[in-house]
Amino acid sequence: MEEHPSGDLLDAALQQKIYKRNELLCRIQSVRSKRKLVRQHNESLAEMQLLWTHQYNRITEKRTGALSSYAQQHRKLDEIQAAHDKLKQFYVLQDVFHIWHRGAYATINGLRLGMCTLPPVESSQVVQEQTNSFWNNNNINGSAVLKTIVPWHEINAALGMIALLMQTLQNKLHIYQSRYMILPRGSTAKVSSRKTKQEWALFHQPTAFQFFARRNWNAALNILGYTLYEIVTEINILKKSNGIDGMEWVMPFDVTLEGDWGNERIAIVKIGGLEVDFNGDGVEWTKCMRYIAINLKLIVAFVATFVDREDAQYPYDDELSNNYR
Repeated sequence: MEEHPSGDLLDAALQQKIYKRNELLCRIQSVRSKRKLVRQHNESLAEMQLLWTHQYNRITEKRTGALSSYAQQHRKLDEIQAAHDKLKQFYVLQDVFHIWHRGAYATINGLRLGMCTLPPVESSQVVQEQTNSFWNNNNINGSAVLKTIVPWHEINAALGMIALLMQTLQNKLHIYQSRYMILPRGSTAKVSSRKTKQEWALFHQPTAFQFFARRNWNAALNILGYTLYEIVTEINILKKSNGIDGMEWVMPFDVTLEGDWGNERIAIVKIGGLEVDFNGDGVEWTKCMRYIAINLKLIVAFVATFVDREDAQYPYDDELSNNYR
């Protein structure tokens, strides 16, 4: 006959099963809690990933825009640099005071410097062979000096331009202690003594008192030549102090003083051996004015290269002086 377990054994076995069941339930509850935490953590990570994805997209978009803006600005910078390099080839002083020639005449801004040997005429008088000095670019040969009368208002305006250019060069070269001052006033320019304040007219118009008017004008011309002498002297000092000894910077025509320039006296100035003042020979005076223009053109080139900006190399075109030395 089969024996049945006693009640105590059954109770012990039941208790053991209950214990294991409770233990499994706890473990299941623990796993469920962990799964819930993991699910919440995954949801948090998903939200964070979405947030970072949005931020990444925004940053990428900003970066793309920044790169596009950088490329655009870089192109603009290249264009500006190219324009700057091109502008460095220009020199304002040369553009404002354009020195050239027309036949036997030197010109500054299209205004002729010089006159023929015919008797002086009023500005309103026009001869048949006269050409417009502002717009006509036809060259004038040497014989045209005897056929073409340059009106006085044009000569006076050209001398006014020369005076303004010399005053500008004085300022750029820091020549502030000159004996004479230039007063550029267009076609009615004057020069004056810094000490006595006496003034001389740098413009001339034939009048009944021809002798006195011309004497005053010649004094002003010699003072203008003296100013050019000071500028050339300062240029030579700069060349010596900076070791500039190239032949291309040698003045084409010597500027020399003759006579007694002491005690506020006004003597003679010669350019290339020709007197600056007008002695009645229009051909010689025209050639002297041409020499002055040639020297001034070289001085402007020197100032552009060594005074205003050292890195510039302003080309000096000596066509002006090729055939008229």
